[in-house]
Amino acid sequence: MERFLKRHEGRIKGIISGFDRIQFRGSLRSINYRKGIEIWLASRGILLKDFAPFAEGLSQRLKKHARTLAEKHGRPYLYLESSEESKEEVARRIMKEQGIEKGLICVLSWAKHSPRINYSIRSVNGSCGMGSRIAHCILLARKTPNRSRC
Repeated sequence: MERFLKRHEGRIKGIISGFDRIQFRGSLRSINYRKGIEIWLASRGILLKDFAPFAEGLSQRLKKHARTLAEKHGRPYLYLESSEESKEEVARRIMKEQGIEKGLICVLSWAKHSPRINYSIRSVNGSCGMGSRIAHCILLARKTPNRSRC
């Protein structure tokens, strides 16, 4: 966060701090459609046929980093059985039970059905392409207390 603030300090008018997170709504327009993701992958030398292993590898690295972060700070990494479960309530309960006042509270993981990019080879002419579909995705959240309470 500090690096972001330093980099953009001339354009920042103020800082909002809260218990959970700031959620930016929007999209990465340049890769939010089939041709855009194909161009992005090509710019990194990733062939369409290699997209699935690339995406799986990236997912595994993110999950490993999340687990390592939790372990490094001696905090729990929890998988929530339902995406409807309140992440804030889970974090508050852990804060209270463990007397956490600052730093990392926990890392949460849960599954949700979300739009997802997939790669396929069309058997009609042997061509390959990208598409999107609703799929089972794993989401991660890092929970920390409100900065003003630290």
